Amino acid sequence: ASATSSDGALKVSTVSSVELQNVRQREIKHIQQQIVVLARYAGIDLRQDGRLAESHQAIAKQLQTNIDNTTAEFGDELITGVLPRFDTRKARQFDSYWNWARQDAYEWIQQTIEVCITGVTTDVDVSNKERLQQLQNRADVQLVQMLAATAKILGASNKDVLLPAIQLAHKAHHLLAEQHS
Repeated sequence: ASATSSDGALKVSTVSSVELQNVRQREIKHIQQQIVVLARYAGIDLRQDGRLAESHQAIAKQLQTNIDNTTAEFGDELITGVLPRFDTRKARQFDSYWNWARQDAYEWIQQTIEVCITGVTTDVDVSNKERLQQLQNRADVQLVQMLAATAKILGASNKDVLLPAIQLAHKAHHLLAEQHS
């Protein structure tokens, strides 16, 4: 700032840089206090992220301690030996619904045979109607052929005790055969 005196000389006012820094620090402190007050009024926790970061640092420190202890106990060879060697270029995706359908049909018939022989029922979470629906959804020609062969083999045994299993195999076969004809 400049001003002229009565004798026409130019007067220059100066401000100390230290005083200017003090004023700026007081402004910053006042703004921070206002932010804290407004955050409290709005129900915002300004320390939430800080506490989360502190907890993550504590967890990271604990994990690093575990790694250091393991390395000290077993050496670097163990750690490098168990590192993953996954290569995305070698990844394969298998679609084996057909295999699971065969497995489920076989297990279902096998459970029915066990019940026929032992008389002890197992706790089954799925009803016969639901199981047939699941098989229908995953059925293919080979499953139909497998059920036909299973029904034929069970029928050839001529054991009346296996009648429920034989009926189940026939029912599943006919239902799925209709679907694939």
